[in-house]
Amino acid sequence: MEQKAILGNINFFRAQKTAEKMLELRLITRVEYVRFKTLNAEKFSPLYSDLFPKTVDNNTEQS
Repeated sequence: MEQKAILGNINFFRAQKTAEKMLELRLITRVEYVRFKTLNAEKFSPLYSDLFPKTVDNNTEQS
């Protein structure tokens, strides 16, 4: 794995953990978290971007 891909994966997981903590502390809603997760995958780790939905279900429960 090349260095750029490794750094992308590290940044992806760091950002993901930060978002999870923000959700846990109720600083963001569940909908915001899902949107963030999708954008994070697109920005940092194309390998993971297909694992996340492209749209957010507006009926999702908000925290």
